[in-house]
Amino acid sequence: DWLTYWYENHSKPKIRPTTQETYESRIRLHIIPEIGSIPLNKLTQNDLQQFYGRLKKSGRKRFTDKYGEGLSDRMVRMCHATCRSALEKAVQDGLIRVNPALGCKLPPKKAREMQVLTREELQRFLIQAKFEGYYEVFLLDLEKEDKDNCKSDAIYYENDTQNNLNNLHFVTPPNQLCFIVT
Repeated sequence: DWLTYWYENHSKPKIRPTTQETYESRIRLHIIPEIGSIPLNKLTQNDLQQFYGRLKKSGRKRFTDKYGEGLSDRMVRMCHATCRSALEKAVQDGLIRVNPALGCKLPPKKAREMQVLTREELQRFLIQAKFEGYYEVFLLDLEKEDKDNCKSDAIYYENDTQNNLNNLHFVTPPNQLCFIVT
């Protein structure tokens, strides 16, 4: 079938072994059992949309007692990405005219809340970075005009010839947090 051919010849040679395992599992456990019997030229956007709905509702094959019957939004999107890529190659090869995966409605991506380090955590982080030789990568440098324009707490590092940690200063304009990385 097309998906297996696409994976073996176009996808697998370009990805790492651990990624290969993930793709193979996704293809073997979810995609081929659900839509593998539909001929490539008969596969529609509606078929894919129903497939994604089934995955979300009852697509989990293992650990259902722990996670429930449905797959996560992320896994549904990953199955879609695999289908979309395989079908896009089929379009490029002239096997189908249009990629039926384009325009499918997918579960939303969940935004992760940004985690902000406290002053103490940031100091420990920079001390560890210096110890491990990555300190220069994480230097935070506020130019005077940036410091004056920053409407928040900021970290200011004064460069000296030795790049000492004791030259790391906290500048405190009005009660927010602002880092300008240069």
